[in-house]
Amino acid sequence: MLGEQAQRKQTLKHISMILELSEHKQHDKHFTLPKNSDITFKDVCLDHGDKPILEKISFNAQAGTTTAIVGHSGAGKSSLLKLIPRFYDCTSGQIKIGQYDINYWPEIDLLSQISVVFQDVYLFHGTILENLLIANPNALFEDIIKATKAANIHHVIEKLPAGYNTLIGEQGNKLSGGEKQRLSIARALLKTLQSYFSMKLLPMLMLKMKF
Repeated sequence: MLGEQAQRKQTLKHISMILELSEHKQHDKHFTLPKNSDITFKDVCLDHGDKPILEKISFNAQAGTTTAIVGHSGAGKSSLLKLIPRFYDCTSGQIKIGQYDINYWPEIDLLSQISVVFQDVYLFHGTILENLLIANPNALFEDIIKATKAANIHHVIEKLPAGYNTLIGEQGNKLSGGEKQRLSIARALLKTLQSYFSMKLLPMLMLKMKF
């Protein structure tokens, strides 16, 4: 498990990259991830200073499947997940999407096509709708409804007095933990993405490969 300072640094990097996505999508030149491709880890190591976090991790997560990675608390499961969209870069080894090393793509292109849903959800002070549109500012409202229904949160939003215009407070503190998770999943589904990964309750981490 990485230290708190390193985690805060990576969180700020993640938020900054999310905010850049809208501007990035306006550019004509970008890289598209290959569809229906496995994700392969080969001898992947991750160090934090002199402390090894992951050592010689190898596995293949097949497209269209769910891969479970099991380990005790602090074993590095969430750190492993963060390597795929390059929130962290591995110290050694290789991670591939299809036949391509993930370093082939700029980080912003990876994040624009891959969604990661963690237990600790990142929500912004604003409305439900504004938080959803961060993922895809050009999304149609019908697409938003489709995503929230798939995430099993639409019926909750409908019952709120202001509906999708409800203010959720700082870090979504006006929502329950489960509601924040489902809202985060809906936001992930709104992206024009090749895959999304969901971190389930510890001690198991589930990689949901959606293509």
